Amino acid sequence: MAIDAQGNPIYQAPTVVETSVPRPTAQTVYSAANIDQATSAPVAAPNLSDPYGIYDQFMNSADIKAARAKVAEGQGLINNSNHALRTTTRALENQNENAMGGTGASVNLIGRQVGRARQLTADELAGLGETQNANLSYLNSLQADAQNRYGIAQQERSQLQDLIRQTGGKAGISFTDSFESALQKADKYSTEKAKEDKKDAYKDALKTKLVELGLKTKGNTKELEKRLRKSVSSTKEYDKKIKDIELKIKQKELNKPYY
Repeated sequence: MAIDAQGNPIYQAPTVVETSVPRPTAQTVYSAANIDQATSAPVAAPNLSDPYGIYDQFMNSADIKAARAKVAEGQGLINNSNHALRTTTRALENQNENAMGGTGASVNLIGRQVGRARQLTADELAGLGETQNANLSYLNSLQADAQNRYGIAQQERSQLQDLIRQTGGKAGISFTDSFESALQKADKYSTEKAKEDKKDAYKDALKTKLVELGLKTKGNTKELEKRLRKSVSSTKEYDKKIKDIELKIKQKELNKPYY
């Protein structure tokens, strides 16, 4: 420890290091390069068969992960700056206490050093805070956009699930279909199924009529019609029976409950 001419100890205050802190702003975060990447980068179509994968694709994208890392880095810089201020202030205040028995000049010098350290840190924290606010704003905008995209994908998945359920999974609809193509497949399936149902209903009605006449019911529709025709005395009578059958089918359709 140094001694002055009067024999008093001279206390040396710790040197306050002024660091140059880069201060990225909103202009830096929302740079032309970042905006161009966010708006023009192709987004892969989501795999709608994997609900967890859909969430991960949108809410944990590379852009969002990078933005989260930037926020974490910014918070780390803020924490480090606060820690450095506490360490420096504690050291200076300790020297200030030790200097109480020394000259007023020494006490004043250390006091000024404490104030200077606090001011430098305040300036540094202001810059870091601006950067962190910009980082958080950018992350929030990415997450909001991802949430919207995720909602749209979930809606598409739900629509496809409904069509698959309505068609019993027999229309060839998959989660790789667009909603429009799935609708076309569902409509085609429904039309074909209605035709087949009508044919089956007609054949069943023919069998019922043949049972009433005590005739065999084995064979295809043409064979059943031929058997019925042979059982009547005239074409007119046959046509009447066919019309009766068709009428019963229509009545049965009308009596079906509507869901």
